[in-house]
Amino acid sequence: GNPAMMPGSSYSADGTGYFYNMAGAGGGGGSIGGLTLTGPVTLNQDVTITSENADVIINGTVSGGGTHSLSLTADSLTANAFDNLAELNVNLSKDSAINGIISGTATSFVKQGECNLALTAANSFNGSTLVSGGTLTVSQSQIFDNTDPDNPVVIGNYTGALGDLGNPFVLTGATLAMSDIALTLYDLTMDGQSAITSIGTTALTLPDAMPTVGGVEGAPTAFTLGGSIETLGAFDVNAPITLSGN
Repeated sequence: GNPAMMPGSSYSADGTGYFYNMAGAGGGGGSIGGLTLTGPVTLNQDVTITSENADVIINGTVSGGGTHSLSLTADSLTANAFDNLAELNVNLSKDSAINGIISGTATSFVKQGECNLALTAANSFNGSTLVSGGTLTVSQSQIFDNTDPDNPVVIGNYTGALGDLGNPFVLTGATLAMSDIALTLYDLTMDGQSAITSIGTTALTLPDAMPTVGGVEGAPTAFTLGGSIETLGAFDVNAPITLSGN
């Protein structure tokens, strides 16, 4: 089988790659023929996985306990959920997808590489997002009533595809693609080589204040924008804007 994460200090190899996990001393791995992790997987230290010429598939939830990070370099990634990582950093070459929820009270999400990475779930993490290459696609996921498995009924859509509403979101030489989604961003920074594009019916709102929490009004917002923005629907800007390029 493929290399698998094991608790404590361990080493696993199958001729196509390896994975090591040294308690208290970091973990990591590399692969020639691809890597599959079948979860749930709990990190007990910061972990780096390298599979530059092959796919990585993660079934189940990867948890970081709020203090551990996962850095993953791969040809492509198909993953389920990530919970309570200090940082999730992915560098990918081919189109990939995270189909489960990214959650955590203080999780930083970094996307690198020239591929398209699709986020389709109701992510709820509270932390910054940095996209420094390629495209990050966000879309609404439909919610089904499966009371009758033969006739599932759509009863709504998940929103919040980029996590908590107040998360800082930074595009550096990269693209955010909105797919059939109405998106509200409270903290957006774009450089002159970045873009926001649209697929299907979309809307983008940049409000004049952070969300009201517990009856306390949020602080005023301000945005730094460069590059290009395209929506196939409403584009509402209610806050001061600083231009960082054409």
